Amino acid sequence: MDKAYKSIWVAQVKAGMRGHLPSFSSVTVPKEHPDRGIFVGTMLYRNAVRPGLVVWLEWQPGQGVERCFNVRLGWSPSVERLPCLQGHDRRIYSLRGPDSMFEAAALDLEQIEGKSAIGHLPIASPWDQLLAVKATAPKAHMDAAIQKAYGESLALSDEERTVAVSRAVTDAFDRVQAVLPRFLSAAAIGESAA
Repeated sequence: MDKAYKSIWVAQVKAGMRGHLPSFSSVTVPKEHPDRGIFVGTMLYRNAVRPGLVVWLEWQPGQGVERCFNVRLGWSPSVERLPCLQGHDRRIYSLRGPDSMFEAAALDLEQIEGKSAIGHLPIASPWDQLLAVKATAPKAHMDAAIQKAYGESLALSDEERTVAVSRAVTDAFDRVQAVLPRFLSAAAIGESAA
């Protein structure tokens, strides 16, 4: 994630977790855990709903200089079992929530919402105006648009970046809270069917 946004994003997610989802606790995956590599760089939270059912929430920053992030909800039978598949299984792409055919897994928020295309959750910035420039635009027009976006991006204050991050993170929390009851119900059904 863009370094000008990342620390703001981390602080907003941590504050949001305390305020919106206090039943979830932060998790640090031990270095010796075999699945640790899957979660490096993410913020992972868990809620041990009851014995045999743990619900996980993963916040994953965009790669490189991207100003975006992903949110994933997962499930597993215990706090020791991380929410990831033990092998590739295409059936995971058809799910909209937990299923007893998988002991543990995680789904992208947009997949749970039923969206057919999964992307990142964007954080608004001046660079977004480049999306309005047609790919067939003359090079001079594109260069001018890049310079304009670059200048506006440099001129942003920390407060303006904080507002943009806050809007994106608040929207993500609203979306998580909208699907969480259905996700928990599906997890409970999957647990009893297993």
